[in-house]
Amino acid sequence: MKKIAIKKINGITKAELSRRWKVSRPYITQCVELGLPTLSNGRIDPEAADKWRAENVQSKGHTDESLSDARRRKESALADLREMEVKKVAGDLIELSEVKSTLTDVFQQSRDALLTIPARLSASLAIESEQSRVNEILTKEITEDLHALADRLEGK
Repeated sequence: MKKIAIKKINGITKAELSRRWKVSRPYITQCVELGLPTLSNGRIDPEAADKWRAENVQSKGHTDESLSDARRRKESALADLREMEVKKVAGDLIELSEVKSTLTDVFQQSRDALLTIPARLSASLAIESEQSRVNEILTKEITEDLHALADRLEGK
C-alpha cells in the first residue's frame, strides 16, 4: 500500500505574524476578531493570513499602522504644539493674522509716504534747473521716508 504524504501546518504565532506584517500584536488580535482564520492549535497559517489580509484589510481601507506608531505620531504632534506655544509666549512666534495686519499697515504707510512726495516737493523742484539737484532732493526725501518707516516698524 502506498503512503500519501500529508503536509501538516503548524502555523505561526500572533507575535510572529505581527513581525511579518510589521504591525503591533494587538492589531493581529483585532484581525482575528474580524475573521482572520486561525488553526485549531491557535496558530495562524501565514499564507492563508496573507490572503485574508489582501482580501479584507486593504480592500476595506484599513491601514496597517500599529497602535504604537499612532501614539508616537500623536506624541510628536503634541510636542510640536507645546514647542510652538512656548515660542509664542516668548515672542518668537506670532499669528499669521498679526503678520498680515502688520504688513498691510506697513504697505499703506509706505504708499502714503511715497504718494505725498510730489505734493511736498513740486514747488522746490519747479525752481530747480539742474538735474543733479532734482535727483539729490528726491533721493533725500525718499531716504528720509524710508528711515521714518523703519523707525515705525521698530517701534521708535
